[in-house]
Amino acid sequence: MNTGKKYVTSNTNFGATGTASTMVMSGSTVTVTLGTSDNPNAAGTANGSVNMTWTPALGPTDRAANLLLTTAVIEGGTSDLDF
Repeated sequence: MNTGKKYVTSNTNFGATGTASTMVMSGSTVTVTLGTSDNPNAAGTANGSVNMTWTPALGPTDRAANLLLTTAVIEGGTSDLDF
């Protein structure tokens, strides 16, 4: 997911070590909880209002084994301060 902001100042993986990241769907809401950062010194300060973009990875399939689309999904509505 690209939030369009600088929450970190360099490449950072979450959940690779320590607490794992999770993603839970309830109805039509998906909640992503990031796990432990492998680069805690990369924390940045986010500011400004932008629309987030999520680009799905190539490879996942649905239950019928059809590849899922990799088209980017852009947050709708007016740009806002997220998180």
